[in-house]
Amino acid sequence: HILKHAAEYYHPPRAETGRRVAIVGSGPAGLSAAYFLRKSGHQVVVYDAAARAGGMLRGIPKYRLPSEVTDQALAALERMGIRFVLETRIGTDLALDDLRRDHEAVLLTTGLWDERSIGVPGEELTTSGIAYLTCGADAQRSVRGKRIAVIGGGNVAMDVAVTARRRGAAEVTVVYRRQLHEMPAYKEEIAQAIEEGVKIATGLAPVCISADGAGVRTLELVRCVSAPGASRGAELQLDAGATETLQADEVVLAVGQSADLSFLGAHGALAARGLVATDARSGRTGLAGLYAAGDVAIGPDSVIGAIAEGRKAAEAIERQFGGAGAAAAAPAARKPASARAA
Repeated sequence: HILKHAAEYYHPPRAETGRRVAIVGSGPAGLSAAYFLRKSGHQVVVYDAAARAGGMLRGIPKYRLPSEVTDQALAALERMGIRFVLETRIGTDLALDDLRRDHEAVLLTTGLWDERSIGVPGEELTTSGIAYLTCGADAQRSVRGKRIAVIGGGNVAMDVAVTARRRGAAEVTVVYRRQLHEMPAYKEEIAQAIEEGVKIATGLAPVCISADGAGVRTLELVRCVSAPGASRGAELQLDAGATETLQADEVVLAVGQSADLSFLGAHGALAARGLVATDARSGRTGLAGLYAAGDVAIGPDSVIGAIAEGRKAAEAIERQFGGAGAAAAAPAARKPASARAA
C-alpha cells in the first residue's frame, strides 16, 4: 500500500536545512537513516560499492522479498531527494577522511559481507553464502540438475539450500557439525528446507575439500562428538575413525559473516572485536561526526533490527545538529475502527 502511494509517504522535506550527511552502505540500516535524515531536510548522499543499492536486502531470497519491491522502495527514496553514489568503495575510490571533510556527519552502515573461514584445505573451492544469494539470474541457470552442498547451520545456510532447490538443483545437502536441535537457524526455516527436499547431515565437519578435473567437489567429513554430559555449545571433538565423503557440483560456505573494516585506514583503532566500536545508545564512534549502525556496529541481526539501528543513528545525528528531527517524532497510535466508531 505504501509503495503504491509513495508520493504520500515518501515526499521531499518542506524545508531544507543545508546540512550534509554521508551514509556508507545502502542496506536496511543505511536506508532507514537516510529516510529520517532526509525527512528532516538534510542533504543525504548514500555511497555503496555495489552496482545496485539495497545491500543485504539483495541477499534475501526472492521468494521472500522480490527485487521489484526493493527497487520500488529505492526509487521512492530517490524521489525524496536522497542521492545514491554506486560502485564507489570507501577507502579505495574515496577516502573516509575526504567524506568527513565534505560532510557534517558520516554514518557507516557497511554490514557484514566477508564469509568466515573454516580453515580447511580446499576452502578456496567454495562459494560464499551471501554471494550465492546475491548473484542473481545467472545462478538460476547454473545449478539446474546439479548437486549442491551447503556448509553451515544458520538462517543463511537454510536460505541458500531452499534457494538452490527452487533454482532447480537436483540434490541439496546441508552439512552441520552439531545436531539438528542445536542448529542456530529458526525452527521454521529448518522445517521449510526439509519440506522442500533439502537433506540435512548433522554431526559432521568438513576437514578437506578437493576437486577433480571435471570440477566435481569432494568433501571429506569427520564425525563430531561431544563429551558425555557436556553442555550445549561445548567444544566438539573429531572422531578420526568415523569419516564420510560427499560429492557435489558446488559447495557453498555459510558459517557466518564478518566485517571488512579496511576502509577505516589510519583509523583502524576504531575497530573492536571485528566491528566498529560505538556508543550503544547513539552509534557515535571515537571520531567527531562519525557514526556507525547496523551489523557493522552490533553484529548480525535481522532486517528490522538494522532499520531500528539506522533510525537511532539518525536521531543521534539530529541531536548533533541541535534539533529533534523527523526520526524523534513517533507517529501517534491509531485507534481500532471499532473504538473510533464508539
